[in-house]
Amino acid sequence: MVHSVPDSAEQRHERAREIFNFHYACPVSKDHRKLRDLVRCVQILARLQCRTLVYLTPINVDGGTGLAGAEWRSALGANASTVLAALGEAAGPQLKVCDWSEALAAEYFFHEDLATEHLNQRGRAALAKRIAAQLPPRGRA
Repeated sequence: MVHSVPDSAEQRHERAREIFNFHYACPVSKDHRKLRDLVRCVQILARLQCRTLVYLTPINVDGGTGLAGAEWRSALGANASTVLAALGEAAGPQLKVCDWSEALAAEYFFHEDLATEHLNQRGRAALAKRIAAQLPPRGRA
């Protein structure tokens, strides 16, 4: 599907819908190997008393919802909830978790209907501002 070259607008729409579904609508299990590894990393950082910021990357939800519908957005939300719950179980005083998966509109991505987290310059600046807001003030390391 990724390497296909659609001939019509309908085929282009179908291709984009399938790509959004492939990347974001497949259910994430709380037992997924990568999620377990992330939780282990956070637990190690907690034992080392490291301040840690973990965030869910902004995703082009406007593009995804427009192409794949409300079911897609619901699946995305369910996956975010699974990740947040797993991190919540590992939470400690040094861990800050932010869900920014739906934080930015389509205009902050390279293409408004592209299924990636690739932010344009305005999107990168908006994300950097959110990250900076989570950091402690200077001199309070």
